[in-house]
Amino acid sequence: MIVSFFDVYSGLAGVIAIFTSVSLSLLLGFNRSNIQNGYYSFNNVFIGLALGVSYNFNVQFVFFLIFASILTLFFTITIENILEKYLLPYLSFPFMISIWLVVLSGHEFKSLEISDRGIYVLNDLYGIGGIQAVSLYEQINNLAIPIPIITYFKSLGAILFQYNIIAGVIIAIGLLIHSRIAFLLSIVGFFFTYNYYKFIGADITHLNYLYIGFNFILTSIAIGSFFTIPNISSFFTIILFIPITSIILSGFSSLLSIFGLPIYSMPFNMAVLLFLFVLRSGHSNKFIKIPHIQLYSPEQNLYNYVNNSKRFNNFFYAPIDFPFFGEWKISQGNNGNHTHKGDWQYALDFNIVDNTDNQFKGEGLVLDDYYCYNKPVLAPIDGLVIEIIDSVKDNNIGDVNIEENWGNAVIIKYSESLYASLNHLRTDKIKVKVGDIVKKGNIIGYVGNSGRSPYPHLHFQLQKYPHIGSETIYYPIANYIVKTDNKYTLKLFDIPKENETVMNIVSDSSMIKAYNFTPGQKLIVLSTNKVNLEWEILTDAYNNTYIYCRETNSSAYFINTDNIFMFTSFYGNKKSHLFYFFLANYKILKSFYQDIEYDDSLPLTLFNNKIMLMLQDIFAPFYIFTKSKYQCKYNQCEKYLNNSKINMESSITVKILGNTLKKINFKIGIIDNKINYSYILNKTLYSFIIDNK
Repeated sequence: MIVSFFDVYSGLAGVIAIFTSVSLSLLLGFNRSNIQNGYYSFNNVFIGLALGVSYNFNVQFVFFLIFASILTLFFTITIENILEKYLLPYLSFPFMISIWLVVLSGHEFKSLEISDRGIYVLNDLYGIGGIQAVSLYEQINNLAIPIPIITYFKSLGAILFQYNIIAGVIIAIGLLIHSRIAFLLSIVGFFFTYNYYKFIGADITHLNYLYIGFNFILTSIAIGSFFTIPNISSFFTIILFIPITSIILSGFSSLLSIFGLPIYSMPFNMAVLLFLFVLRSGHSNKFIKIPHIQLYSPEQNLYNYVNNSKRFNNFFYAPIDFPFFGEWKISQGNNGNHTHKGDWQYALDFNIVDNTDNQFKGEGLVLDDYYCYNKPVLAPIDGLVIEIIDSVKDNNIGDVNIEENWGNAVIIKYSESLYASLNHLRTDKIKVKVGDIVKKGNIIGYVGNSGRSPYPHLHFQLQKYPHIGSETIYYPIANYIVKTDNKYTLKLFDIPKENETVMNIVSDSSMIKAYNFTPGQKLIVLSTNKVNLEWEILTDAYNNTYIYCRETNSSAYFINTDNIFMFTSFYGNKKSHLFYFFLANYKILKSFYQDIEYDDSLPLTLFNNKIMLMLQDIFAPFYIFTKSKYQCKYNQCEKYLNNSKINMESSITVKILGNTLKKINFKIGIIDNKINYSYILNKTLYSFIIDNK
């Protein structure tokens, strides 16, 4: 904003263009959020600045500027609707088309006077800041600054049509404050371009005097960090795209010179659009990643991507549960030693064992001796029963039926590419029929010993095709507990391993009630510090649910499943009580297992030292040395007739190169179906009760 007013009339023209665009957008009823975010006006800023620096400011010019702004808005809407079909941004194409039409038509309007501002730099500086501005400019010019550095700053200034080094320095400072990664890419992109021009023998005066180097700066930032997740691959990509951009620049410069048109930002627009179109046309790319949610900050995009990849990398899988009640042991896992080989390697065999690891009582000579025999088999997922075998007799212990290998079986269809197969069921004990719709947890049959089964066990596999015996697919179990020597471990979307004792999560009714947050609900926050608050449960346009605090204008987004409550992101005041509630309850298992502990990762932007975070930003595309970690432990549970009293503790820890920088501890209690939590901050104890009734 400051730089655009280095030429006062240019800055004023930019303001008029914005006002025109916003007013007309509101009048035409366009999306208010898009208007507020500048989607329909940033191209108008450029048209205003470009015309303001080119023409003298008079009544005729203002009249002309208003209609040029309207034209730019119309081009913006039109091009947006064309490109959004391909998930492509319109960038500054509306400005490019509008400015070319203005340049071609401008000589027809005799009342428009070409400005000589910018030709006499010292006069312009004197008009802005008097003799002090002139002296500063001369002092900078007298410094022995290498030409490439001068050209870099002037190229930055040219982005806002200010062709002097002071404007470039201010823009560079602003860029550094806004994004360390973008600033780094601007340097890498420009100086690689400068040396590439020298190497290839191109006319380097294009960079020195025409200041079109800003195309390479913008292209580097856009491709390297804005439209992609910044990493080593994105840095290599901009190095590959700089020669491509130079070809576009040289070719279009020659073509446009025929019509007397300036190149402006055409190379940037073409290069970025080509890159994104090709990238989005590919089926998969493990090197270049596109942000799932655009946060308009390279750092936030990177940190959120890294964190979400750890937390939700497998959340696109359907939520599969184990097909049984209670604790079962995996007698054969994926790629097991016996039958889980080749096309059938991704399968699990289950049985029940006692404290001595025996799967039967007595001598184990009859079926009823086996603990798992005749135990209920559950639907592991919602679906449609599409195939059943219920006529294969149970084998005697030690015998196998190879001819009817799969035994009695039920196939449940979840989707066209996901089927669950449950095998070796008991004869004449299947409780469903073909065509039945089942819900997860419904009893579909009982464990038997049919087919290739020398002793009772349950065979469970997920497959891509609907036939019994189809090849298996690699697929995780959604949420479950592993028990090892009376120690419990939480697993989310993981693959169970052979010899593990596993179980489905059994939710606690008090936990379910305490974390029952539904849209439209009001949360009363009672505090011992006499700071009572009211929060709301809302949903956004994309049906994401969040807790909103009007007092601090803060939002905490969350996912709430049958077994797990998880916060996903936070926006707003990081000194608010909602933020600390977000930290304390970052991930909650809605059940109780004695002494169970689990952890999770947080985005670095949430909870970090600002100076250290800025240093991390510079190295973040290559190495993240700062870690933020959430931990939670369940200590005690007292069961009552209608509810439970549960005590937990959680903490947030920030470490740099393994050394703890900061830590906050929380105590969480579920009492009378309400969340109680407390923490100490700056030697002050804060305690809260969340009432969701």
